[in-house]
Amino acid sequence: MTEQLIPPPPAHPPTIGAPAPDWWDDLYADEAPRPSRPVAPRLPDWWSPKPALPEPEADQDSEAYPEEEPAAEDDEPEPDPEANEPEEEPEEELEEPEQPREQRAPRSPIRAVLDTVTDDPKRRRQLELLAYNGSAAGTGWWLGIGPWVHDSLIFYGQHDTPNGVYVGCGVIAVAALAEIRSHNWRGPNNHIAMRLLGWLARIPLATAVLALALYTPDARF
Repeated sequence: MTEQLIPPPPAHPPTIGAPAPDWWDDLYADEAPRPSRPVAPRLPDWWSPKPALPEPEADQDSEAYPEEEPAAEDDEPEPDPEANEPEEEPEEELEEPEQPREQRAPRSPIRAVLDTVTDDPKRRRQLELLAYNGSAAGTGWWLGIGPWVHDSLIFYGQHDTPNGVYVGCGVIAVAALAEIRSHNWRGPNNHIAMRLLGWLARIPLATAVLALALYTPDARF
């Protein structure tokens, strides 16, 4: 038999030291490689006990520097100079004493009527028309138009002729035509001469209407 050249295995495994660091790792490695950790699951198992959380440590800064209490305000606020000034009292308006009603002079009846008429626009307009037409009829009566209409009514009423109707219609037509043609002359914006001509054109119609109103019953006799 041949001799055994392989020695028997040692009783204990040999100790192998850590390998020498490589020059590449010494040159470019920033930090030593971290030891690998076992991979933990993302969520712990529900049956596993929950770890006890550590108690929060007291803030050392708060203990070293306790909160300072606000110092009592010993300084009084400065007085306002405007507050000591006296307030100006508003000037009271002197009201005139009202005259008692017993001492007021009563208005005359004419003044009371005029005030009533002038305060109402409708009555004031009626008064203006009455004065305008009355003055025109009075002027026509003074010129003889009123007496002529009176005599014509008596004459044609006694003789009962158709000429009276024609004459009466003719007089009314002429007066109405003069009134229509001069109606725009009496506007408040026209010249005073134009308004005077319009008033003169109103004389025949105003006089004829007044005469017919006064003397028409005399034509029956």
